[in-house]
Amino acid sequence: MKSDNAWREIDLDGLRKNLNNLKTPLKNRILLIDVRGDARNHGADAVVFDLDRLEKGLWYYVSDYNEAANLRKYTESPILVSRGINPIYPPNVDIENVYPVIDFSNKMAPKALAKKTKLGKASAYLRVDNMDLGPESFNNTVELINQQVNQTYISYLGLYMGLSPLLDQEIKEENYKRYSNLLDALKRKGVHFETKILDAGHIISYDEERLIDVAKIGNELFGLDEEKIFKDIDLKRTWGMKTMVIEVLSKTNDARIPIGYSDGLNTKCCDKLSVLIKGKKSKLSGIMMNESICDISGISDVRSGDEVVIVGRQGDEIITFEDHAECGGTISDEILTNLGLKLDAYYSNRNSESVDA
Repeated sequence: MKSDNAWREIDLDGLRKNLNNLKTPLKNRILLIDVRGDARNHGADAVVFDLDRLEKGLWYYVSDYNEAANLRKYTESPILVSRGINPIYPPNVDIENVYPVIDFSNKMAPKALAKKTKLGKASAYLRVDNMDLGPESFNNTVELINQQVNQTYISYLGLYMGLSPLLDQEIKEENYKRYSNLLDALKRKGVHFETKILDAGHIISYDEERLIDVAKIGNELFGLDEEKIFKDIDLKRTWGMKTMVIEVLSKTNDARIPIGYSDGLNTKCCDKLSVLIKGKKSKLSGIMMNESICDISGISDVRSGDEVVIVGRQGDEIITFEDHAECGGTISDEILTNLGLKLDAYYSNRNSESVDA
């Protein structure tokens, strides 16, 4: 933790509104909430605690069993573990209503899960990705899934389908058709999955046959929709980061702020990225380990203690994750999950019973 001269701001009310607004385009499927990356740096504990009291029936998606065990304190809903099972060092898998997502071609992980569990027959979800459904691999994929489902030591509760959102419209439609063809081919072999999960919720728009029961949402819940997948929805940005001026260097028209690359700022952004001081953009002219220098030329009456916005709005100006990503040569998701990790989080519109992040 750092002192109160730099902090994260989390808008829980914005999160609730985003969740509510996403229900319509996702056609009221069960929502699988992706809370990996500590709920995109929002604090998974606080997010799950809040959402679970807002709406029953949500599912949650985590990176590993440690995350699942922690979140089980705040929800009784199903939790899916994205990394499945490490067959060499399997974790404690006996957590009620927690299920690994296992790749259809992984033969070691199901056996490891079966040996580790003491709750009865092991259960999991079977994953297949769009790259496994091409013309050359389709028949082999169908056969391997059939073999997995028909073994005796593990029960598969459903099929998890991975489709990348970063594809053009034509490819997305083609991938959905492949998914539909897969279900038809498995049905002919007598294989039926009670639950079908899609990890790219926007594909729901093609799902007139209602082949999908559960839709995963991640960045969109936090207002980050780079691909404009839900362009007709008002999604609110729910994460901000602020600090303050700790010294004004009048001789050089600069100001020092107490965050640097150890807080997630990218040194590639020197002389490219701005912060906001007194509602105006101030270029970052130097980024060091624990502090940075801002050019305050043209901004009058800057003083120590003035608020500085790293991500968020001040007056009519705004600094976004996209601004950080563009100058750093990366994606917004990386910025959101890495910026300000050590900083305290302050929650607005918080449930009075909510947990501390």
